[in-house]
This record gives sequence, structure tokens and C-alpha cells, in this order.
Amino acid sequence: MTGRPPPPTPSGRELHLRHRGWGSRGRAARARRSALPLVACALLAVAGARAAARAPAAAPTPTPAPPPDYGVRLTRPAAAGEKRLAVGSLQSDDHLTGTRDGAPSDQRQASTIRYVVATEILEASARGNALRATLTVRRLVKESGGVSLELAKPGAVIAARLAGRERVFELQGARLAPDLQQALAAAVPLRADDEPTDDDLFGTAQRRRAGESWPANGELFARFGSASVTFDPKDVAGTVTLAGVKPVHGVPCLEVRWKLDARRGAFQPGSLPEGFAGTTTTMSVSGSTLVPIDGALPPAARETSITAVADITGWSGVAPVTLHHELRQVVRVELSKIP
Repeated sequence: MTGRPPPPTPSGRELHLRHRGWGSRGRAARARRSALPLVACALLAVAGARAAARAPAAAPTPTPAPPPDYGVRLTRPAAAGEKRLAVGSLQSDDHLTGTRDGAPSDQRQASTIRYVVATEILEASARGNALRATLTVRRLVKESGGVSLELAKPGAVIAARLAGRERVFELQGARLAPDLQQALAAAVPLRADDEPTDDDLFGTAQRRRAGESWPANGELFARFGSASVTFDPKDVAGTVTLAGVKPVHGVPCLEVRWKLDARRGAFQPGSLPEGFAGTTTTMSVSGSTLVPIDGALPPAARETSITAVADITGWSGVAPVTLHHELRQVVRVELSKIP
């Protein structure tokens, strides 16, 4: 019979190589096996790309809103019939040292006036400045040397009026003592139309953010900051700061603070006894006020701290007089609706 010859019988070495996977068929199998991981990686990469395409894009990080700014309005107009409850105090420390009639002198007076009064504006100018008012006493005392003295009975009515630029406070027709008048002047701020306001001295025409500062009006303070002393504007410097926003009786208020220093002041004529002269005068004024953000609402509180230092010389008729005067005062008042 004729036919194909039988396949050659593999040699022993070829059988050994096939068994170890190194024959021609083994090489093809190994190639297929080595290609599998590469194909799997490619398929995973395609699947990942498709999943990334289907996934929503990450939202952009929002830009934080800038902090709010505010219109700073310190002075609020008064109107006839307006009523407020005022709770306040005046702390005073008056220290005078030096020589009188050739002998050493050291005098000190420290006192605190405290009051609770119900105020009512009786007359206001066309520009919104209070000209006349009444203060009905609920409590009025003066503390000094550990003794508390009642200055007026509850229910007493104090009349307040403006005479030119002078504030006059009277009880039963008699003018009150100067320190008591000064204390009560914070309870009802009488002001002539030609006098500077807090906005003139410490205000700003720009809207401000909490923490911002601006210069006080040193030139205006040099002329009107004190009733008895004047300063050269170049010797006056001050800064005002919007300290922040805080609620007062549920009403959001701006807290505005100021600090002002004046040097080398001169006493105005008539401020010192005849024959006396002030040789050096310095004054430091710091304070704060709380005013509602709503410009139609009245102020909520105010605090003013004054330190004045003066050196005075003169003649007593017997011997020369040399005095060093230090005065420290703190005036506080809180204003609210009458309950």
C-alpha cells in the first residue's frame, strides 16, 4: 500500500524539551499566556476611562464672600418728645501738688457720681440738636471717702437747657454743682448747631469693615476739644477704629473706639485765676460708643476717659505758687427704652 509516511518519531531530547514547554508548541502557548496580562490591563484602562467620563466633575471651591462693611454714623438726631432711660456714672480723681505760700501742698479729691434718670427732649433744633430737656431722678448719689450721699430724691425733676454753648442743669431753680452737671451731660447731650458732633471729630465718610482704622480730626479737636484749653493742631494726633459689631438689647450695634493725644496746650483767657499761668498742658482722650447699625435708632452707650496734666505758676500775694495738676475722669452712660 502506498500512503503518507509516518511522522518522524521525536527524539528523546525533543520529547524532553516539549515536556519542559520549550518546544515549538510550547513557545506558542507561552506567548499566549504572556499576552493575557497585557490585554487585561488594556481592558481595565478602557473601563476606567469610561467610568471617569461618566462620573460628575468635582464642584469648584466657592470663593469666600468678603467681610461686610458698614456706614459709620455716630450722631443721631434728637426730636421733641423723645424719651430714654439713662444709667451712668462719673468717676473723678483730682490731684494737686506743689507749694503754696512757701509750704508743700498735696490735695486729692476722688469721687464717683452714679445716676439713673428718665430723660425727655422738650425742644430740638431744625438740625436735630437737643436744646431743652428734663431728667426725672430715679437714683442720684455721690460716693466719696467711703460715704454715699443722696443728691436728689427719686421723682425730682432736673431742668436742662442750652445757653449759647453752655449746658445749664437746674434743680428747683438752683444750678447744680459743676461735676454733677458734667455727669448728667452724658445722659442728655445738649448741643448748639455750630458745635462739632462726634461725626465731625471721629466719624468717616467711607464705609468701613470691622478692624479698620482712620485718623481723628485733630485740627477740630485742637479748637473745640476742651472748654478751657486750646492746642496747636500739629500737636494733636488720634486714631479711630471700628472695633466690631455686638448686640445691645437684641439690636446689632457698631462699636467704635478712639484714642487721641494732645500736647503743649494753652489755657484760654479767664480759665485761671488772675496772676496765674499754665506752663505745660497735655491731654489724652479715649472713648467708645455703641450705635445701632440702623441709622434711625438712637445711640445705645458711650464711654469717655480723660487724663489732663498741667503745670501752673503764679503769685498768691505772699509767696510764689507752683502747682502740678493731674485730673482723671471716666464718664459712662447706657441708654435704653423706658420700661
